[in-house]
Amino acid sequence: MDRNGRLYPIEIKATSTILPGHAASLNRWRALAGDLATEGLMVENTSEAHSLKGCHVISWEKGLDMI
Repeated sequence: MDRNGRLYPIEIKATSTILPGHAASLNRWRALAGDLATEGLMVENTSEAHSLKGCHVISWEKGLDMI
C-alpha cells in the first residue's frame, strides 16, 4: 500500500501456525524497496497481535483495529 510517500507491505496468510519463515518474503521486499518501505504487516489466523522478525502480525478476524 502506498500512503503519504511511504510503502506499506501487507501479506495475508491462511494459517494459525506462525513460523519465522513467514516474514521472509516481506523482509526481502523491504530490502528491495529501500528507505520508502515500512515494517511489514502480516494478517493471519492468530489470536493476539505481536511482532515476528521485524513484521507486525495481526488477526484477520480482528483486522486493522488491532494496530
